[in-house]
Amino acid sequence: MPQTAEPTPQARAWASRTAAEHGFPDRAEDILARLHLPGLPEAVTDLHTRVRENAEKSYRGPRLAPLLPEGRGPRAVTDPMDADLLGNMHLWCLLVTGQRSAYYAGELPLLKSDRLYGSLADHLLGASGPWNEARTALLLDATLLGLIPLRSCLRICEALDDAVLEPHLERVRALRTLAYTRAARYRTRANPVMDALQIRALALLLRLGDPRPMGEVFPAGDLFGDLLRDEHPGLYATPGLADLFVHLLTPPGTHPGKKWRLRTTGLLNALEDPAATVRALLTLVPGLPGAPAESGEAQSPYLRPHVHDILNGVVRCVDLLPEASVPWAVQTLEPVAVFTGTGPGGSKLLRAERMATAVVKVLGLRGGEPERDALIRIRAQVTKKTLLRSIDGAIAQIAAPAGAPPAGGPA
Repeated sequence: MPQTAEPTPQARAWASRTAAEHGFPDRAEDILARLHLPGLPEAVTDLHTRVRENAEKSYRGPRLAPLLPEGRGPRAVTDPMDADLLGNMHLWCLLVTGQRSAYYAGELPLLKSDRLYGSLADHLLGASGPWNEARTALLLDATLLGLIPLRSCLRICEALDDAVLEPHLERVRALRTLAYTRAARYRTRANPVMDALQIRALALLLRLGDPRPMGEVFPAGDLFGDLLRDEHPGLYATPGLADLFVHLLTPPGTHPGKKWRLRTTGLLNALEDPAATVRALLTLVPGLPGAPAESGEAQSPYLRPHVHDILNGVVRCVDLLPEASVPWAVQTLEPVAVFTGTGPGGSKLLRAERMATAVVKVLGLRGGEPERDALIRIRAQVTKKTLLRSIDGAIAQIAAPAGAPPAGGPA
């Protein structure tokens, strides 16, 4: 396992030599010294030789290189290792793949080796045994120093038990900061985009019972976040709403499963007035401004993807609330469907077709004459064929006798 005590002079000497040999920055030396374990220096040298010998024939362009069968190539080094050494070798492979910027600078042999190291890191993820406190701390520290890809670190953290991560909560919080700092390099202030790494870091903190306040969820300049903060401060400050937003940032798919529904219901129930909050959010939708295109974009989605995902989830929340608490559902959802199911100025590019389809499904599931009449009115204002088919299916579902299968379904 990685060292928990102060690294020995021998470990520091190896770290210094290895950083120089493999082109690691100076800040990597302490991480390498903590990684040192008897037998690791020899294994690293042997593995690097095997990787270089097999990199050329296993190279598949941008894809990860396939590993050779058990006991051959790089696996001839890693397969016989015990759990501690294997865990350290996994971290070593992650450190190597974290230096990709150097490999892409026209050095194709190094790039080919990097692909094989990446494949080996993926293999060792499931073969290196349980994570302990020292190894987890080393992973997080190396990632925060920019030595291990954030994507790789989050993938591992998402698979770890809460009990393993909880002692490192401050470091996990720092991962969120790192994700937002990285994303800020690739966005304009007028139209920020929340990328997948930001969302995953937020979701990890929510899972660990350490949700972030609204001001840490939306990046500076986010149109939706700014709208809530500046024009609807009471809604912005609603306790528990940021937690619901973080959850909704991960779309549930076309047919939300039981786990998602239970989790969403729990977060809704944590709000002081779930029905009023959902209604207030949906009422905002028809007045939302379009997002300006980023530099280099020919056109931009009317709503940036993260805003679309949140509000699409809010639409589905209507179906999770007790029916008696949402007597306003039809009159609130209808303008949302018309707004998102049409394009600005008559454009054929809809503002948010997925959200319009979600509204249609919720109305169809509710049934009843008011819902059917609303769907008919919505149908009269939209032109997109796929959306029209969804509306027709929902109307037929309402019209079908109780217990009958949906139109086109099995008899």
